[in-house]
Amino acid sequence: MMDRSNSKKARLSWLDGGDSHYAMDSDGSSPDETVESLITGFRATLSKLDNQFSTIVTEYQKTMKENHDLKRQIEELLAADSSSEQNHAMIKTIPGEIQQEMPSRSGIPKSKSHFSKLKKAYNETSSKVSSVVSAGFRNTHCQGELVTEFIAHRDAIQDIKTTEKKNFFITASLDKTAKVWSEGGQCRTKYQGHIGAVNTVALHPAEDLAISGSGDTEVHLWPYNLENMNTDHEDQELVINQPILRIGNHESIVSSIAFCQNERVFTVGFDGKAQVHDLETAKSIVDLCGHECAINHCSAHPTQPNLVTTSCKDGSIRVWDYRVPSSTICISTQHRSSVSSTCFLDNNSIISSSEDKTVRIFDFRKNRPIERLSVDSAVNRLSVNSAGVVALPHDDRHIRLLTTSSNQTRLRRIRNSRAHQNSGMCTAWLHSNYSSNNNEQKYTVLSGGWDRRVCIWRVPVAEL
Repeated sequence: MMDRSNSKKARLSWLDGGDSHYAMDSDGSSPDETVESLITGFRATLSKLDNQFSTIVTEYQKTMKENHDLKRQIEELLAADSSSEQNHAMIKTIPGEIQQEMPSRSGIPKSKSHFSKLKKAYNETSSKVSSVVSAGFRNTHCQGELVTEFIAHRDAIQDIKTTEKKNFFITASLDKTAKVWSEGGQCRTKYQGHIGAVNTVALHPAEDLAISGSGDTEVHLWPYNLENMNTDHEDQELVINQPILRIGNHESIVSSIAFCQNERVFTVGFDGKAQVHDLETAKSIVDLCGHECAINHCSAHPTQPNLVTTSCKDGSIRVWDYRVPSSTICISTQHRSSVSSTCFLDNNSIISSSEDKTVRIFDFRKNRPIERLSVDSAVNRLSVNSAGVVALPHDDRHIRLLTTSSNQTRLRRIRNSRAHQNSGMCTAWLHSNYSSNNNEQKYTVLSGGWDRRVCIWRVPVAEL
């Protein structure tokens, strides 16, 4: 081992550019060897962290599944408890009967005895419930063809939109970009003017313009390259860094936007604001006041653009005629948890999705509920096509299609083994129906997920 003076001289010689090309460390190793050992140790640490994160993700998914199962069991027991109490109350009020409660069994508290009865009744009816459920859910799949799937962004996809008479779509992502895609899945325009996550996007119904809302509280209007839609060259991608117009004055995250006319755009945010803006002046012309917390989603009526709807984190839904901003057409508080999205189903009804694992149809003209559907998982941003078919993206990765008629409501899950690898976040419909060689009509459904993927499906119309 070198002594201290010799080691110091060697280091000075190396720093001064002398004959020695490197100085020796006190343990006899060169700086290059020390750096190499540090890099090796750093890579080993990264590998350990990667394994630990993989284990955490696996345990998290397992815990979420167990939590889902436990919550379902609790809800079933609570429903059975409520039904038993109602029946007990009815028995007590029968005329001519002695209104006297049955004594509890000796040594067992009344509450425990009641719970035992509930448990026994639940066990006796579980097989019947299973048979009813299995019978009701037979043929609940539709044979969807997965045309293509691809990783569209570097982070989760938050929104996906289309527009009538145009066979392309736009996506928004947490990676701070929005992209316009051809029908085949080629990126034609990439917008990267936001400094925050892009939560929502929309395409102008008539012009070659797109609009995006972000976590940076801004709404940007920008052009896309329509000429690139007619070529299959993947390198034909236009990159835009600056908007042509900034819209709105939100004070928090912009969560959803929608065009309600060619010259009007509707924006909502986590600041509780719902605003209608003029595209010519970029100024807010209407403020819709009423929500008391963050607003998740908004949409406009396809044929009556003065009608708009908003859905809120407190479980409330409002339908507005923005020409009369001081009043709302109806208010619904049916959901027990945050409402993720609401869309107009027809001229008289809306459909909503929620984290409470329900889908509800509501008549906003008569201010009354029409139907409530319970599903297995929370539903994110749904979409409705021109025929009234609803696409539901679920937290459990599946995409389900809902059809409604005067006779029945049918829920179908797209059958395909290559589904999203994580939560489905949003859906949209291409407005041109596809015809196969045997003239079978098919809908084209788009879905975006937390796994950064976009999936393009074709579903036979006859199966719905």
